[in-house]
Amino acid sequence: MKPKDLFGLAVRLLGLVFLYHGLMSVPTLFVAPPSVILLVIFLLAVAWWLIGGAALLTERAYPENAEEQTEAPTPATERKADV
Repeated sequence: MKPKDLFGLAVRLLGLVFLYHGLMSVPTLFVAPPSVILLVIFLLAVAWWLIGGAALLTERAYPENAEEQTEAPTPATERKADV
């Protein structure tokens, strides 16, 4: 697996953690103050975004043009040694 794939897997697993906490908070909606509703909605929204792959986060961590930048030769490697 490439590092980008591992990062995507870690993001989705973090999404499952948010989903777990969001679902565990649902029963408190019936007895808690209305501000808890915002917390549950936030947790479930973040879980949905992370489980979906969080494309913005993944692209920020591993941009597509980073591979092109690492393959470009540096001026020090272009010089030929005079013997």
